[in-house]
Amino acid sequence: MPPARVPVAKTARERLTLEAWQAIADYALKHMPPWVHRMLVIALITGLRRGDLVRLQFDDIRDDHLQLCLQKTGILLRLPLALRMEAIDMSLHDAVEACRGYSRGTVFLLRKSTGAQLSPDSLSARFETAREAVFGKYTGEGKPSSLHECRSLAERLYRDQGINTQRLLGHAHQRMTDVYNSERGLTGGQWKTLEL
Repeated sequence: MPPARVPVAKTARERLTLEAWQAIADYALKHMPPWVHRMLVIALITGLRRGDLVRLQFDDIRDDHLQLCLQKTGILLRLPLALRMEAIDMSLHDAVEACRGYSRGTVFLLRKSTGAQLSPDSLSARFETAREAVFGKYTGEGKPSSLHECRSLAERLYRDQGINTQRLLGHAHQRMTDVYNSERGLTGGQWKTLEL
């Protein structure tokens, strides 16, 4: 009896490009509540999941680090405020400072105009609203990019910078981080040259 073949899972969600992220962020800055643009910047700089983004508090900043317990894995992560996303020329420090004073309340980095905590669904919904405002209704195969794709984009951009993305994303195994690194056809089949 031949060994069973594992079926190949179809990719369900389209990857987010830096250009698409920038267009969505520009729209959010001009047309949406102040927290939406800040959320997009922090999501890209930190690579955090939406459940962790909504829990970020100013009290989580200690010794020039943003420290948190990742909700999904329980991993304790300390991100230096000096962490810089070269592609958008912003540091985590810059992103945190932009969160100060944009609305009432100073507990949560990202918050409603009342100062109340946001829900993960609110983050996703606002991302989708901005994406559709910029690009229209999605007509491709599978699903359009979601807020979670900021995580993959962060991994790809930071890997190019030489950052340890496995540690950044809080993965126990490199192979999971490598899944986030897959471009899913974004390069259009361009050749990648091995340098000697």
